[in-house]
Amino acid sequence: MKVFLTALGCKLNQAEVDRFAEQFLDAGYSLASDAAAADLALIHTCTVTQVADRKSRQVIRQVKRANPQARVLVSGCYAHTSPGALAGLAEVDLVVSQVDQARLVDLARSIGIEPEPLLDGQTPHPLPFPRTRTRAFVKIQDGCNDFCTYCIIPYARGRVRSVPVEEVIADITRKLARGFREIVLTGVSIGAYGQDHGPRRATTSLARLVEAVLRQTSVERLRLSSLEPHDFEPELIPFFREERLCPHLHLCLQSGSDSVLRRMRRRYDTAEYAALVAALRAANPKMSITTDVIVGFPGETDEEFAETLAFVEQMGFASLHVFRYSPRPGTRAATFPDQVPEPVKRARSEALLALGERLAQATRARLVGERCYVLFETPTQVAGTPAWLGLTEHYHRTVVPATLPLEGRIAPVMIEGVGEDGVVGRLAGEAV
Repeated sequence: MKVFLTALGCKLNQAEVDRFAEQFLDAGYSLASDAAAADLALIHTCTVTQVADRKSRQVIRQVKRANPQARVLVSGCYAHTSPGALAGLAEVDLVVSQVDQARLVDLARSIGIEPEPLLDGQTPHPLPFPRTRTRAFVKIQDGCNDFCTYCIIPYARGRVRSVPVEEVIADITRKLARGFREIVLTGVSIGAYGQDHGPRRATTSLARLVEAVLRQTSVERLRLSSLEPHDFEPELIPFFREERLCPHLHLCLQSGSDSVLRRMRRRYDTAEYAALVAALRAANPKMSITTDVIVGFPGETDEEFAETLAFVEQMGFASLHVFRYSPRPGTRAATFPDQVPEPVKRARSEALLALGERLAQATRARLVGERCYVLFETPTQVAGTPAWLGLTEHYHRTVVPATLPLEGRIAPVMIEGVGEDGVVGRLAGEAV
């Protein structure tokens, strides 16, 4: 029996789907890279915005159209917050709760999708979901205690729950043994790692976890996923001088206006945010900072949006994700007065995206003439010439003309130019 798995949304969802894949493989199932070839399809959904809900429903319908005979399971945040809506879709056979995600194999069997029995001496398939052999996402925590006024995720994911250090180390060790070169630590709010451990947090913080991973594993490149500024520990800063911890951080901003941040119930102001960015760049001048911003939050005035534009420019972000505010039923902001009209949100989004692209191009231009280390992922072409696509340690997408088989290899690259959505370079040494 073949299982097709797909994730929408964040890196945490991808980490969870990779773990689901291991559950199915260990039970004797095979994995399908295409829904059309699957007996069972599992869609791991996202609900961070109304757009995410809509995309989740679209994927469910696309999967069923591609394979009407496949049984469809739906899990993830949208499944948790709106199980009735998903159960009412004709394409869905079963909605999986957060609790039941640990028993997916049993659920598959309950709807008649049984794996073929293993033959004598045969062992379960040893490989994880074969999406890529280069980067792996490792879940270190779940849940959020912040309850920002716009956000549904604490209701979908619950309170902070940290994965024990020894389990994180074991997961990383398994993935390194399977050929991954880069590990990304991910979760809903990874800076909150250990907050559920009370007085013991001093020994189970994110800084201590990073220290343990670097000390106890042979990981070549360790990367942190998004962090909340108010959860950032000063003890983390020195680790960004360690060459195995990638000099890149996605530091959530959401608004560059202090009055909007207060209405969002964010637990920092722009001065604190700027001081943190300055400290990171002082520790490592090559530090790449990316972020996300919400435009059109209820009551956002032209003056407040102008403050956001000015602050984003001041920070000089390497990349910017822009979201138009989307009211989520059950959150406080959905009841706020002065909801911003859609045309205003759209115009502000376009203005901020244009600024983000200008800042990104300026960041890429500063890399020209620099020697970076690129982890190559996929083959591509440039003007008909074979090339490879990969990521620098700073998270810049890089294209390098080459005919060598470079998948999963790390090589020094001299950056020679700026592309449409990244940089271009040439090999400047041997790939390993």
